[in-house]
Amino acid sequence: MVSPAWAAAPKGSEWISYGDTGCNTFVVATGFCTPGPSNPVGTTITATPTAIFYQTFTITDAFDAGNLYVWADDTAGVYLDNGTVTSGTGSTGTLLIAANDTPGTNCVGQPVGCIAGMDAVLPLNLTTGTYTLVIDAYQLVGGSPFGVMYNAALTNATGTPEPASLALMGLGLVGLATMLRRRKKA
Repeated sequence: MVSPAWAAAPKGSEWISYGDTGCNTFVVATGFCTPGPSNPVGTTITATPTAIFYQTFTITDAFDAGNLYVWADDTAGVYLDNGTVTSGTGSTGTLLIAANDTPGTNCVGQPVGCIAGMDAVLPLNLTTGTYTLVIDAYQLVGGSPFGVMYNAALTNATGTPEPASLALMGLGLVGLATMLRRRKKA
């Protein structure tokens, strides 16, 4: 489960991880989570990402704008492209925000992080086409909760909600076609 510290996330946000790598229990006195039992080892943002999450969606009208909100424990790099995206070290596509290696007490101390105010808010202005959102997630401190959460809402030029907004409401929803997990080799 996600940490209650993320409760201020916009409605429709979804926690995405693998295994039992989230918040096992939330300790109110400290404001921290007891991590789940299957958390990956720590790595660096110059290494292969701990996990890579993909979501492909299609914009069907001329212009759509809105915001993408991304939280990550510990951090993540976020890419968007309307072509082929290869994530990880040497990624292609448009880098929306780089992974942050500034440690905090619970996750990175600057966006993309996991506590209030440490989410990345990214404006999007998209035209007709098919896009792939790629989130390279990094576990910087081994044994801590691990995963990402994101939410996006796009409105077309006429003010009508875009069907692609539904696809962007969470990688963990039905329709998540591909999740690739990579762990740092010992």
